Amino acid sequence: RRLKAITGQTAVEFIRDVRMKRAAQLLTLGQLRVAEVADQVGMDNVKYFSKTFQKLYGLAPSEYARQHRLPQKEVSPEASQNAPAT
Repeated sequence: RRLKAITGQTAVEFIRDVRMKRAAQLLTLGQLRVAEVADQVGMDNVKYFSKTFQKLYGLAPSEYARQHRLPQKEVSPEASQNAPAT
């Protein structure tokens, strides 16, 4: 109840949003396939991951990756390992 009072979201919604934000971040790096991104954010079912991602971002994960991919020179090896999970 406290989380909902603070964030306006249930715990499930909050965790989902944190996972999807991290997924979007990983997709922009362009180093992982969609299934690998789903796994990295703790979602075993790729179909459910894709459906959830598309519902929040309006694009399928693969399309989001194509449209938002960072140029490789901007992505250092450390960035992919140490990027904050926002």
